[in-house]
Amino acid sequence: MSTHQFNKDMLPDDHFINGDLKYLAVGNECRLMDVRRTPGIIKSIDMDGGFFRWEISDFEDKGSYWDVPFEGVERYQFKKTPQALIHKQVSTLKQRIQELDSKIEIHVDTKKLEVSENRINAEKEKASIWLKENSSFLKSDSKIDFQSNTGTKLLRDDFNCYMVSNELFETEKRTAETQVLNPQSGDWVRGIQIVLAEMGLRQYIGPSTRSSKAFDGIGSKENRVTYIIHRLAFLRAIFDLLEMKTVTLYRGMVSETGFKSSKQRPSQFWSSWTFNYSVARDFSELRPDTDFKDSYLIKRDIPVEKLFMTFLETDAMNSQYLEAEAIVLLSDEEKLF
Repeated sequence: MSTHQFNKDMLPDDHFINGDLKYLAVGNECRLMDVRRTPGIIKSIDMDGGFFRWEISDFEDKGSYWDVPFEGVERYQFKKTPQALIHKQVSTLKQRIQELDSKIEIHVDTKKLEVSENRINAEKEKASIWLKENSSFLKSDSKIDFQSNTGTKLLRDDFNCYMVSNELFETEKRTAETQVLNPQSGDWVRGIQIVLAEMGLRQYIGPSTRSSKAFDGIGSKENRVTYIIHRLAFLRAIFDLLEMKTVTLYRGMVSETGFKSSKQRPSQFWSSWTFNYSVARDFSELRPDTDFKDSYLIKRDIPVEKLFMTFLETDAMNSQYLEAEAIVLLSDEEKLF
């Protein structure tokens, strides 16, 4: 885990108690049950969306926050003797969880897929023309180092200018920053995924949005569709101009409890990969003396059409986390993990 900051002096688990709804009180300190036990504090409670706001108090994202579903409190540990809610308050939280427990299934519609691909390809042609006329990256004749931890700034600047010219920069900024910080935070990324599914680009099986305002403002479905088309068009255009049809990506992972089988795992909409072999290796642990139950490290050639977001064009992937990341849309049949 050398890619990320880590507190080697963190307290052992026996100094904490398991998360429970009764501990969802503003001001309580708790830490995530991830490998490095990321610490934070509960800042507020949102009854509309059924989220508690958890502010991170250490590591790269110190000061940032996640909006976590009430039921997600079970993934946290609390310092002993935390402030506790009364029975009536806990019952109210449980009732809200039940009200928000809604799942949806959106299967790929081939007619919608064809329409969406035609729109993306049409915009790709426009993006290619725009890049040939305006790209500082192409004019500089720069080369991309796919084993670097950071993307080429000139290409990121090109993408930002392209999104600004199409009045989509704020949508891009919010999508990328949320994806990098925590895609499960709030409804924003889930809303993008649902719209992608409604466009026929990927099957979605999972929770519906929770907040009554999930599709308001720049989050409207119409604006999200426009954003998705332009983002995919730019990516496909730049790789086409670079004469690349596939990219080589890596993925590493460890588990303290063991991986679920493919039948046990919920349908995954997209997954995070890296261009950088060293980063993937840091996310895995294959030595025989490890305490992790399961670990893997894989390499795969991915078609450009499967890419949704990469560190090459995305500013947010070049700030606190330098993972040379790529977000990949793989069908259930294509997924290995």
